[in-house]
Amino acid sequence: MAPFQFLFLPPPPPHLFYFLFSFLFFSLLSSPLLSGLCSLSIVKMFLGVVSQCSFSMASLGIKPGVPLMLRELQPSSPFFKHGQSLRLTGKLEAYHVENRIAVISDGVVTLKVNTRNLTDLTFCIGSWYQFIGELVIGLDSNDMLLQARVGRIVDGLDLNLYQQSLHLSRNLMGWI
Repeated sequence: MAPFQFLFLPPPPPHLFYFLFSFLFFSLLSSPLLSGLCSLSIVKMFLGVVSQCSFSMASLGIKPGVPLMLRELQPSSPFFKHGQSLRLTGKLEAYHVENRIAVISDGVVTLKVNTRNLTDLTFCIGSWYQFIGELVIGLDSNDMLLQARVGRIVDGLDLNLYQQSLHLSRNLMGWI
């Protein structure tokens, strides 16, 4: 028997590589020695490696949620499509425990949210929530529901500042 026996293992999955590299990247970036001159080169290196990594939400079939205000969710909107992944924020008006349907609104528009996939979220009427999920449109365009996959409470969110940041990011991305 050889003194060193190598165990040949299959390569780790790409998401494990992404996690480890992200951990190392952020720990290096937070180090006081590298925070000055080297941080820009580290960021470029990180972006280069991550762009070559094959793990992404898209490879899993999960689309990112497009951030919208509820009042922007109109039939004339380009994002008003069955299956469109959206990120919506609203005040909880009602919650039906028996079918796990939440009703959120922004003062003008209301929307039903199916919360069956959200297990660790507690609901409090009058609190503000943000949901990411897929839009389900019924036979009537007014009959719509968000099938939530992520939800969080955002009571401390400054809604005016949030709306301004959405507008600025859309200008930057050329969505307007």
